[in-house]
Amino acid sequence: MEIKTITVIRLKGRMDALSAQLFEQRLRPMEGADLIVVVDMDELEYVSSAGLRSILAVAKKIQAGGGQIRFCNVKGLVDEIFRCANLASLIPMCKSWKEAIF
Repeated sequence: MEIKTITVIRLKGRMDALSAQLFEQRLRPMEGADLIVVVDMDELEYVSSAGLRSILAVAKKIQAGGGQIRFCNVKGLVDEIFRCANLASLIPMCKSWKEAIF
């Protein structure tokens, strides 16, 4: 039986240059093959280009360490931004955090 460490992070409001830095700082230490990071975006209203860059940087770091990152509850303007940036091809998008975990 393989045991995974699952971390669910909930984003709220806007992810701009300032909050994107905080996002990177908080997730920077997370790595390892047994790690699954679920980012719940249910209350996220907007993502700037700095936010997209931070998301990609964190995702690449987690994946390079053998871990997994998944997004859930991506909707509205954030969903449109992610579709334009083609993030779904790089990071799994799930309808709920429960779906992202299982």
